[in-house]
Amino acid sequence: MLPAAMPNLLVILDIDGTLIRSTRVDDGVIAAAWADLHGHAIDTNWSRYRTSTDRGIAREILGERLNRPSDDGAITQVEDAILGRYPADLRLEQMPGAQRLVSTLRALPGVGVAIASGSFPRTARLKLGASGLHVDQVPKAFSDAHDERAGVIEAATRLACAEHAIAAFAARVYVGDGVWDLAAARSLGIGFVGIGDGAAAERLRAAGATRVLPDFADLQRALDTIFTAALVREEAA
Repeated sequence: MLPAAMPNLLVILDIDGTLIRSTRVDDGVIAAAWADLHGHAIDTNWSRYRTSTDRGIAREILGERLNRPSDDGAITQVEDAILGRYPADLRLEQMPGAQRLVSTLRALPGVGVAIASGSFPRTARLKLGASGLHVDQVPKAFSDAHDERAGVIEAATRLACAEHAIAAFAARVYVGDGVWDLAAARSLGIGFVGIGDGAAAERLRAAGATRVLPDFADLQRALDTIFTAALVREEAA
């Protein structure tokens, strides 16, 4: 249950590297798709781009690095190429405890759940399906909503508000695996929980994340961490 002092809360979840283990597959697929489409090897260290969404990165690569058109038609071509590179028999592993966390949060009074992913919408839905994660009823926003991750988070928030028929949630927490996720939470002044272990966890902590979990296997720890983060506004470093 929520602590007595907890306001109505929206928990916003990233997908890749957070709910499902897909980042290694993604990096290979995206790199191959760009090579197919433009014969150009791209940098798959996503922290080196100004934005952290598929659409925003595609626009940056096309317009600034390749000096090519970066309109909606060109972006759709990139999405098509990436989608076509995923194998027909794609299977992805859920992050331990992910389904139980989503189901538990959805059942708690005073709590909303939404998904905000930087992926293209069609690839995001493909990966969710390949993981077997049951989130059909969860409001979702992807990179077609905004080039910036903070904009995607705001789009997901609006969808969740509409679902709950409220104007706003009193508190929000974003749960993600990248330093860009932390940056987005800071830009919005909302709570943040990082997901990662080993070097990934160290990168998050080095960037200033104070609440980092390896996964959601320990449900009570995950809930406690999320509820604690809801009471703290992330501040720009």
